Amino acid sequence: MNRAKKKLITQSIILSLIDVARIKKDVIMEKAYWNAYHCQSKIIEADGRLYGNYCKNRFCTLCSGNRKADIINMYLPVLKNWSDPYFVTLIARSVPNYLIE
Repeated sequence: MNRAKKKLITQSIILSLIDVARIKKDVIMEKAYWNAYHCQSKIIEADGRLYGNYCKNRFCTLCSGNRKADIINMYLPVLKNWSDPYFVTLIARSVPNYLIE
């Protein structure tokens, strides 16, 4: 997904969250939501590269993608040393077995 799509998704969701923060009179979250809304609003091009300021909020799709990439790159050297890696999802059942059958 490209930058424009991620920004559009974030801005459409954030406007609703700003309304909720105003109703609850949560000034801190409202400020954080506006910060995410303006994430990457001003982009500067220099030497053929694009530069901008990131908000680094967890509810911003641009910043979440960057954070996810950083975490993957942090674990990648370890994962490359594994001979046969598997992705496993562990879950806890919320319903006892006798009710499932």
